Amino acid sequence: MSSADAEEHAKAWTLNNPYGIVPVFHFANNADIGMPGQSELEAAIPVQDGLNKSVLDMLVAMEFSAYRQRWAAGIEIALDKEGKTIPPFKAGIDQIWISENPNARFGDFDAANLEQFLKVKDSFRIDIASVTGTPLHYLMPHMKGQPSGESLKKAETRFLAKVRDRQQSFGQTWADIMAFALMIEGRGKDIRLHTNWEDPSPMSDREVLENILLKKDIGISTEQALSEAGYGDVDVKGMLP
Repeated sequence: MSSADAEEHAKAWTLNNPYGIVPVFHFANNADIGMPGQSELEAAIPVQDGLNKSVLDMLVAMEFSAYRQRWAAGIEIALDKEGKTIPPFKAGIDQIWISENPNARFGDFDAANLEQFLKVKDSFRIDIASVTGTPLHYLMPHMKGQPSGESLKKAETRFLAKVRDRQQSFGQTWADIMAFALMIEGRGKDIRLHTNWEDPSPMSDREVLENILLKKDIGISTEQALSEAGYGDVDVKGMLP
């Protein structure tokens, strides 16, 4: 392709950008200022590969252990014309092995212990939870014993800290994206938005009320306490003496 043809080809695929900014927004996950983001799964990929391998090994072992291998001893082995051994019996669920030799012995091999494969698989899950900060009960819901609510909160501390960090990092990027979307829709330029995140660890109604009572014990007014409990101004005024 000549340079002229290449230029014409480029023009054919060129679109004008009437918005004045490049419509690309960078979610700099786990990155310093000015640095490209890193995948949250980067540290987990090698461990996940090991987990996949362990599952495949277990499936192969299950396939070969579905029909237990038999063995026979003390019988005469026949050879073919080429001197190769001819199997004396055909294995199968519809086959019975019989020998006229009183010294013949039969048996079968022990089945593969799949429990070892399960332990290896669970060990990889623990490693994934460790390198990613994911609570272990997310990946192993079948763990023995149900942890208490307080134990679950402690187990999620690292994970929740990471979520809040990403909320802080991604908030401005989301605001820029939505401002750009509003500009495309003709809602105006230079729109300033603020990302409002929900609490990643919401408290129950009981916990909220207990916290408000603790605040009241240290001096906040009844009006403020009722307001924080979610009552409107009209309801608050009706409740106050």
